[in-house]
Amino acid sequence: MSVRMYVTRHGESLWNVEKRVQGITDTPLTEKGIMQAHELAKRIKDGSYGIDEILYSPLSRAADTARIISWTTGIPMNEDVRLIEQNFGKYEGHEWEKSPGEFRQAKMQFACDYSGGESMLKLGQRIYNLVDDIKERSLREGKTFLLVTHGGVNRMIKSYFVSETNEDFSVSSIENCSLVEYIFTYGFYGARTADIKDKNGLTPRDYYEILSRIWSADTCAPRMRAEWSPHNKTLGQCSITAFLMQDIYGGKVLGVPLSDGNYHCFNEVDGCVFDLTSEQFGGRKLDYNNCPEQKREVHFAKEEKKKRYELLRAKVKC
Repeated sequence: MSVRMYVTRHGESLWNVEKRVQGITDTPLTEKGIMQAHELAKRIKDGSYGIDEILYSPLSRAADTARIISWTTGIPMNEDVRLIEQNFGKYEGHEWEKSPGEFRQAKMQFACDYSGGESMLKLGQRIYNLVDDIKERSLREGKTFLLVTHGGVNRMIKSYFVSETNEDFSVSSIENCSLVEYIFTYGFYGARTADIKDKNGLTPRDYYEILSRIWSADTCAPRMRAEWSPHNKTLGQCSITAFLMQDIYGGKVLGVPLSDGNYHCFNEVDGCVFDLTSEQFGGRKLDYNNCPEQKREVHFAKEEKKKRYELLRAKVKC
């Protein structure tokens, strides 16, 4: 499954015009900035972005941009203080054209807090944690978010997804009210290293995409069926999915012991560990070390589980 997130920078502000570093200084939108926000709102309303919720910075230039978008589109909005711009300390109000390069050089000093501001490292911690949370919510709730924020925050969000040199990072920018799309893919445990292939050249990532269209209440464990939803597709699917992957790739099915006495099943194939149904646990981290092997004759002694496995296998057409 692939989910996406959109990011925009507020409309033009007074200090954008005056070419001053803004940071946490609360400067208002200009008339042009208000117009930019209306144009972006119309673009979103007329487009097919599928945005479900707007998250915005508490600073007025971002909050007012978000309100215009929300009023025009009807998309609900919620403030998230983590989207506030970086505090640039002594550089707040700095007229960057009068000292060419000074502020850009300062932005490459990642541990420096600009005499009482927020260092790049601390900003990175704040924004990376935020993006991790949004990714988890997007996958769990099936939502697409729009973040209305600032240039410095946008720069850090981009670095979450794109590798850059320090110099490239320091000059990275986004235009007022432009719209940037970022895609989260493969939220299951072990996705990045699940490169093994079956006889048709398909990896576990490919099967994850296939199964995301197949998992249903019918294939969910009966005790969890009332809680299953399209936004939590992997719930109650672990054992039948893991044994299906064993049919395809070989290896072992292992089980993480759970507090209720059951096991959460996952796969290990020649050192490659992956768990296609890990997303049902949201942000909870499982311990995949030293887990006991699971036997299909024990699991499939339950007739209902065997039937769910056969249904899943038939739908995948293995």
